[in-house]
Amino acid sequence: MRDPVLGPLIMVGAGGVNVDVWDDRTWLLPPVSPADASRAVRSLRVWRLLRGHRGAPRGDVIGLERMILTLSRLALEVPEVAELDLNPVLVGPGGCSPVDVKVRLAGPVAPEEPAPRQLREVLS
Repeated sequence: MRDPVLGPLIMVGAGGVNVDVWDDRTWLLPPVSPADASRAVRSLRVWRLLRGHRGAPRGDVIGLERMILTLSRLALEVPEVAELDLNPVLVGPGGCSPVDVKVRLAGPVAPEEPAPRQLREVLS
């Protein structure tokens, strides 16, 4: 989604019809680095399911992280995309597949004042 103050934001989380029940999500501020995408996926409570819980096959986590990076680039390069919802994205051993995709286009909107492009302080 594109926030009028912060600009583009990417939410990564458990999806599907029970998305509000799971309440399992994290927000990223583009540009997203590979480390950011990896950290976001591994921060989710459903991470244990993605990595193969109780002998289940591991999901294509690398493919999911690549999808997040691609969406980050899209958010920065195409300001007309006001919202893009991929829900759910099935992550299995053979890849990642968005099941339902909704896009809302709008004219590009720049933040009213220059806003910091960082959600929290970066410690060195």
